[in-house]
Amino acid sequence: MSEGDRISVRQTLPQSLKGLVQLIARPPRAADGSQKIGEVIEFYGELALMECRGELEFGICVFHKRPMVLDQMERHVRTPELLYAIDEDFIAVAAPSEPGGETPRLSELVALRVRRGEGLLFQTGAWHWAPYPFAEESFALVGFARGTASTDMVIRDLGRKITIALE
Repeated sequence: MSEGDRISVRQTLPQSLKGLVQLIARPPRAADGSQKIGEVIEFYGELALMECRGELEFGICVFHKRPMVLDQMERHVRTPELLYAIDEDFIAVAAPSEPGGETPRLSELVALRVRRGEGLLFQTGAWHWAPYPFAEESFALVGFARGTASTDMVIRDLGRKITIALE
């Protein structure tokens, strides 16, 4: 990608990110797969699996509306991260690492629309950034190993600005 590049928002994850990022969403009713418990509970289990040593920390992040321009990304080298849209849709970005893991592979950068009630599970090492909400603010449930926000955040300046296009 070069200065001023654009990426379009996708509705589905590309094959290049399979195994690195998982979309968490309730399957269509026709797909079944739910476990029915009496008449009041339908449980859709194992939509994504998160492996983590030690305690898990869950928190709420508030993302504020801003221009849809990406100029930095982050990753965690010791833990995966759950990001789940609680109240509003948002755009999330993700990319695999270049060999060696120090920078994101921008040739495979993806912007994905995450709908309210859906989430993403970023595996350890997946590059991502704070979501871009459609509303003035959006709340997301975030989960990762305890202490990740203060001890396991690698942030890289991309050295360019990439516009996220809603086409």
